[in-house]
Amino acid sequence: MVIFVDGAFWHGFNWGNQKHDIKSNREFWISKIERNMERDEEVNQFYRSKG
Repeated sequence: MVIFVDGAFWHGFNWGNQKHDIKSNREFWISKIERNMERDEEVNQFYRSKG
């Protein structure tokens, strides 16, 4: 069994709206959160493939 506890903001919940609210250091934070989202999908696919 695998349990993930991902913070909503850090993992892009409602990202289409949330990313527009970032006011400072936008380039860094947008890149970081979008990479978190990519990594989440990679990890999810890995565990799905293992059943």
